[in-house]
Amino acid sequence: MWTLKEALDYYRDAGAPSQQSALVELLREIQTEEGLISDAALQAVCTAYGLRETFLNAIIARYPSLKTERIRHRLVVCCGKSCGGRGSAKLLELLERNWGIVSGQTVNGIACRTVPCLKHCGHGPNIQWDGTVYEGADEALLRQLLD
Repeated sequence: MWTLKEALDYYRDAGAPSQQSALVELLREIQTEEGLISDAALQAVCTAYGLRETFLNAIIARYPSLKTERIRHRLVVCCGKSCGGRGSAKLLELLERNWGIVSGQTVNGIACRTVPCLKHCGHGPNIQWDGTVYEGADEALLRQLLD
């Protein structure tokens, strides 16, 4: 049977927290066991390894597949020149009006932000959902992802 203490000890021997890859593997294992990374597990990792929660959250933010109690999904809306001309502003309006999601905030477990370019110019408006880029995003796609 898996215990968090055993996992913490194992990944300490594997180089965590100084080796980021070992730390990320620990977080993935916790998520596999718990379904997501609970606040209690985050606190246990911070305590065991002497880390600040802000540091650990920054690591988690770099890996869209990692889910916490507070952030279950990450939505990125491209607001570059090409996407802007193809309706990214309309997508942001829909997000706020229909789901209360505002860029720069986390609402109902969905962290939303805008970026200047997702590098899929000419196919926009583009969004990124949990690390996957969707070209030609529209209201139907937003409903599919958010409902």
